[in-house]
Amino acid sequence: RPPRSTLSSSSAASDVYKRQDLGQANYTASKAGIIAMSKSLAIEYAKKNININCISPGFIKTAMTDKLDDKYPLVLDLHGWGDTVEYQKNISGFQSLADTFGFVLVWPYGLARSWNSGEECCPPASDDDIDDVDFLRKLIEKVSNQYNIDTKRIYFTGLSNGCAMAQRMAVEASDIVSSVACIALHLLVPESQNYSPVSVMTLFGTKDDLYYPSDLPGALENLNTWKEINNCEGDPKETWRSNDHFTLTYENCDNQTEVSLVTINEGGHVLYPVSYTHLRAHETGRNLVCRLLLE
Repeated sequence: RPPRSTLSSSSAASDVYKRQDLGQANYTASKAGIIAMSKSLAIEYAKKNININCISPGFIKTAMTDKLDDKYPLVLDLHGWGDTVEYQKNISGFQSLADTFGFVLVWPYGLARSWNSGEECCPPASDDDIDDVDFLRKLIEKVSNQYNIDTKRIYFTGLSNGCAMAQRMAVEASDIVSSVACIALHLLVPESQNYSPVSVMTLFGTKDDLYYPSDLPGALENLNTWKEINNCEGDPKETWRSNDHFTLTYENCDNQTEVSLVTINEGGHVLYPVSYTHLRAHETGRNLVCRLLLE
């Protein structure tokens, strides 16, 4: 199985999942075996005054080790308010996608199961004004130092409070975030002064109270907010449809970005396969998430 590790931070910890580097285990085991065999032969033939030497060079590039030079995309999957990392792992399905698409996947722990994604959401992190943007920046730096991360391909996804936090990272850490694709909450902070446009996709179910909330921006309002932030031109296009489920996309945006809203008819707040009845429609939606994240 791919290796797992736990990272610690001043405010939270994170689980990391990484596909096994192809060739690394074979190279290491072969080298260790040759060294061990040389030591055994040296002991056996020393009594005959025969010296056995083993030249053990550093890394040698071969066809078997070509994969070791690959840099991997990094995806951070943020849990919802009150949820655990274990719950997010079980429902999001991104662990199997990490194997398929070949990216490093991180599940950060928010303080007391919450993220400070803005004043409206979510306590206690928002009430205590926890600097989760700084935490996630430091986490990305730590993971990048530990694994062979392509720092030009760092992506965020998440659910609800995690989705709002992912969008906050987009506007306040656009220097390191490549794109965001997340489920069931809106951007809750204003555009930052140093923002550089990144692509954003949100997914909502029409039965979710947050699709047409009374006290927060709705799903379409959030789409228009991102249109303004990314300086998109023209009207949104319907870029995907399956029965009554569809995607609206602004394609002509600054920095060659796109802004999209995926609407799942009759869908609830949690659109992941384990709890969503329209499995086929959602699987298509999740593929849209992967396309945005990994292209």
